[in-house]
Amino acid sequence: AACAEPAARALLRAHALQAAWRLGSWDVAEELLRAGNAAQLGGAHGGSSGEYSPVLRGAASALGEEDAQLCDFELGVARVLVAVRRSLCTPTLQTLGADARLAPTAGRSGVGAGEEGELCGAVWCELRAARSSLLRPLAAAAMESTEAAYPLLVRAHVFAELEAGARGIPAVRG
Repeated sequence: AACAEPAARALLRAHALQAAWRLGSWDVAEELLRAGNAAQLGGAHGGSSGEYSPVLRGAASALGEEDAQLCDFELGVARVLVAVRRSLCTPTLQTLGADARLAPTAGRSGVGAGEEGELCGAVWCELRAARSSLLRPLAAAAMESTEAAYPLLVRAHVFAELEAGARGIPAVRG
């Protein structure tokens, strides 16, 4: 039972994060992200490295692979959305200059360095980290079957849509 408690908290935190961003309760989402980092539950990313690593190490067996992936996915979506929201609350990229931008990798979305629609550094780092958290499970699932890989492909598509939306915001804001 003691092993299941951290797993249950991580799963509940993932569902709470999902509810917060779906309802637009950004203060709640940010508080849950801060609490998750402090408690080291539900997956986290190592600040400066920009890579996600499931921190369910002790609770992973109690949580299960599918639930652990769900926690990491919900955490990634929440982090990306919060980063996009924060970037909207700060001055635009044009007023900050080139130092505030991080160029995307070539060929991913057709938007190269220096073109309109670049993402601010925080949003880009969160997207990169969220996508990298999908790589290992996606590779394993793809070797099994299309059916096993499909849910992970949908999650990767969600991050592609988030990126496209974040890139389109400056054009809409005009």
